[in-house]
Amino acid sequence: ISLHLAVGSGQGASAAKLFIIDLQTMSLSKSFGREGVLALGSGENGAYVGGISAVDYQLDAQTDSLYVGTVKEGQMKTDAASVKDLSGELFRLDLSGKGHRKTSIHKRLDARGPIVSSPVISTDSVGNHWVHLSTGRLEKTSDYMSLSQASQATSYIYGFKDRLGDS
Repeated sequence: ISLHLAVGSGQGASAAKLFIIDLQTMSLSKSFGREGVLALGSGENGAYVGGISAVDYQLDAQTDSLYVGTVKEGQMKTDAASVKDLSGELFRLDLSGKGHRKTSIHKRLDARGPIVSSPVISTDSVGNHWVHLSTGRLEKTSDYMSLSQASQATSYIYGFKDRLGDS
């Protein structure tokens, strides 16, 4: 059995990346992506990884998928000084194929806000796989708004059925 740890790039990174560490060797796993590094998205400057969730749909003690949210810092808003427009994406990494070299990355959602917290994954009584997540960020001083700005800000809550065969 092999044990791995998934860690995302943080704020200040050049792009959103997922690092897969082999816990036996304590080094990047050569079995995933390019020497243990998986690029998420199209490499936007200022993008980083938010929350990560691992899921075992088969209940066989093997992770089937990782869901990874990202934060993308866009252009400066014209109506507020030093506040950047934020967005995010949700990716699913399928790990259930034979051999981790066949790991596939699928963009599942282009969100209207940053995905900082880990998505919540569930399965309903008829076997549908659901993904639940929300957007928003309160990490930097610039994220805290005045009451008038906050009333105009929008965060989103998403919930969708994820079909594992879909890309």
